[in-house]
Amino acid sequence: MKAVVWRGVGDIRVEDVPEPKVQDPHDAVVRITTAAISGTDLHLVRGTLPGLRQGRVLGHEAVGVVEETGSGVRNFRPGDRVVISPTVACGTCPTCRAGLYAQCDDANPAGPHGGTVFFGGPESAGGLDGLQAEYARVPFAHTGLVALPDSVDDGRAVLLSDTLPTAWFGARLAGVSGGDTVAILGAGPVGQCAVAAARHLGAGRVIVVDGLTDRLALARAQHAETVDFNSEDPVEKVREMTGGAGVDRVIEAVGVDAERPVLGPARPPTRWPRPRNGRAARRRTPPGATARPPSRAPTSAAPGCPATPRASPSAGPSRWPPRPGASASSASTRRRRTASRSAGPCGRT
Repeated sequence: MKAVVWRGVGDIRVEDVPEPKVQDPHDAVVRITTAAISGTDLHLVRGTLPGLRQGRVLGHEAVGVVEETGSGVRNFRPGDRVVISPTVACGTCPTCRAGLYAQCDDANPAGPHGGTVFFGGPESAGGLDGLQAEYARVPFAHTGLVALPDSVDDGRAVLLSDTLPTAWFGARLAGVSGGDTVAILGAGPVGQCAVAAARHLGAGRVIVVDGLTDRLALARAQHAETVDFNSEDPVEKVREMTGGAGVDRVIEAVGVDAERPVLGPARPPTRWPRPRNGRAARRRTPPGATARPPSRAPTSAAPGCPATPRASPSAGPSRWPPRPGASASSASTRRRRTASRSAGPCGRT
């Protein structure tokens, strides 16, 4: 079958790989009909999320049709149309039964402390092949598959895999409630879904901050107020828009690959200004703290002469006598050079 395979940072290929098989009674094999690209996939491509094995199939957002099930999967059968959860959970451990499926105790081969397992991720995340392929094996399919009605097409259904739940979870974490003024940082797919989630939870105003005009236009189509951080200072503008009060809730929908403004008043300086004296400011000891001892060795000097470092017992052996294997001529040359740099009672000048 064909699949999108990771071969290294920036090296993604479509290759022929073996078709997956049922390996456990709770497995299912799903024929993928629609798959999406996640921001996490981009982290793997760029190398900002390390630990991926070469040859791993990417992707964790997909919709498909069940082809085969193990004997332990009793709630799905071949032919069922499903959306696949991006994370893997057993459904029976205490954390799953508490609704914390991403913290499943049994899904990760590393054990309860192994972390979240998701498709197409690094070895620390379970080492499962992903969903950007013609077929995929879904462990714990009785928990990880969600049935889809025929009235929901693939284009909308694939949003239910990761993008919309992520935005909804962010809005719930922010505690959005009736009448809130909500700021959403980032107007990508998750940010756009966060606008809809905030509205659904009763937000009175939604302010979206981004630097791309097409994304801001899409947010305005949802009747969100927008701020372009490349043309105005977003902090000052949000304060102005809220009468100086600021917002009630903030949803950060950017993640790892955050960006700085490239234009406008919020753009950072090209070079940071140097102190007036041309030197870095001296570190000051906070009130009540003990000053650090000087890092230089103690000094000694004859009266009227500048101080010179005094040998420290921990400084190690001197260069004389010469190191084992050094010739006498090279040692004498070093002594002559040292003598030529010294003059007067104060030593080296």
